[in-house]
Amino acid sequence: MGPIELRRRWWGSRCPCSPGGYRGDEVLGLDGGLSPRLQRKACRSAADLSFERARENLLDLLGVPPAAETLRACCERQAGRSEEQT
Repeated sequence: MGPIELRRRWWGSRCPCSPGGYRGDEVLGLDGGLSPRLQRKACRSAADLSFERARENLLDLLGVPPAAETLRACCERQAGRSEEQT
């Protein structure tokens, strides 16, 4: 299987004080637009490198160019989930 293009429609307000987002992300397991597999790869890479270097590695190895800030936010959410489970 090759790349899959996904188009999503934003709902809600872009104001940080009110919820909004892409309704399909939760169903697809996307966190910040990253697939579950990419989330794991990103967090493993960012655990040993800066977020910018992790982004460069993901681009080189997987052809995926997430922003360094997207990686930081995703890794922080994953860390919070890990703490909740322990």
